[in-house]
Amino acid sequence: MLPGEKRVLLGSNGCGKTSLLLAIAGLLPVRAGAIHRPDCALSTGQLQPLPEWTVAEALHDGLGAQAEAAMVFWQLESVANQRLARLSLGFQQRVSLALATFSPAALVLLDEPANGLDPTQAERLHRWLAETTDKTVLLVSHQPQRLPPEVSQALLISEQGVQFDGPRAQLPPPWG
Repeated sequence: MLPGEKRVLLGSNGCGKTSLLLAIAGLLPVRAGAIHRPDCALSTGQLQPLPEWTVAEALHDGLGAQAEAAMVFWQLESVANQRLARLSLGFQQRVSLALATFSPAALVLLDEPANGLDPTQAERLHRWLAETTDKTVLLVSHQPQRLPPEVSQALLISEQGVQFDGPRAQLPPPWG
């Protein structure tokens, strides 16, 4: 991927999309080849390692000076003092997105970032994707047609490997 590029990763359930993101993030070993990447931030929507932390604690620990901006952008002020384990799926996803999108990492990996988001928050995610120019983004989605045009590249994988790698506008059916 080129710096600043936004690419959607597509494929059927179980074909390895999440495993690929985890390998890129350095959390899973690769069986062959090598992955060369800058520092990256990963959002999976899962916050299990920190269940007793509050939203504010997690954001301040993960983002430092950017915590307040992330809290405002993702509208988390109302749950700032709640424990992560007590949050709804939508709020957990927003905390995970805040940690990834406001991190200083040059590469942001988002695994199904719209899961659990209401329409207003999904639109906020699309706005972030459209307006962010200083980060490279790879995101998993099952609905590429709902992504903003700035996510212009696509990678379609299956159990057999890469099926398509190119402009999102040229994705084969049923993905395009």
